[in-house]
Amino acid sequence: MAAMATAIDRYDSIAQLDQINAIPIEEIERRAQPGQYAISGFIGQNETLKQILQQDWRTVQLLGTTHIELAAHLRNIWNQAKGLEKQRFTYCVDSLPGHSLQEYKSAAKENDRFNRNIFLAIGIIVGIGAIIGAYVIHSLFLLALLPAAGCITYAYRQNEQFPAGQELIGQMEEQKGNQEDLFAQDDNQAYVQGWSKRLLLINPLNKLSIIIGQGVIDYIEKYGFYEGGGNQNAYRIDPVKLVAILTGASISELQKRLQPVSK
Repeated sequence: MAAMATAIDRYDSIAQLDQINAIPIEEIERRAQPGQYAISGFIGQNETLKQILQQDWRTVQLLGTTHIELAAHLRNIWNQAKGLEKQRFTYCVDSLPGHSLQEYKSAAKENDRFNRNIFLAIGIIVGIGAIIGAYVIHSLFLLALLPAAGCITYAYRQNEQFPAGQELIGQMEEQKGNQEDLFAQDDNQAYVQGWSKRLLLINPLNKLSIIIGQGVIDYIEKYGFYEGGGNQNAYRIDPVKLVAILTGASISELQKRLQPVSK
């Protein structure tokens, strides 16, 4: 069985936690309250850290993936979007070796394929009769099949398989001051190890968005912590919403995986 996170070995360990990174759980929960280390807080006023961890661990397991994998996707996206001012780019889950996520086909993608085929036909017609027609036709043919940067290119003989990838909108923003690190040893280290960048990520296909705090990627990888606070915390990265953004699925499609199987 694949490891879920790097610093917590399994779900059953969460209930036994009394400290993380040598910091008592009670101290972490104090820091995580709204108005302490963050204005909006890392958890809600009526939540506990263990409750949030247990809920999100169950969710991610039912989605058939791991915190380590989801963090790796976020880190890939962060690196791909780094330095961008609001613009579109393509991200493919296939770019992560051994990934477990499944992309969802959509009408929008099928229309895009139709448009590519039209472009291909026009390219062939224009190329015919040219002095270097064969070269032009071949180039246009390949161009029509190429997905955006970062995607896997499928050979055109593979039964018209459509290129993978989600067209995303990313906007990197620099915050005023540092967001303090929730799991640092003390207040001084919390500031030094903090971060000031965040990424607004949108999938126009299913109209979902999240805000990614740079340090939260590490929290997900190490502890399976996506922040709490529900809809009151704009910085919470709901695992279901994250998988939907990565794959193009709808929330309702993914919610079906979370329902108990009836006997």
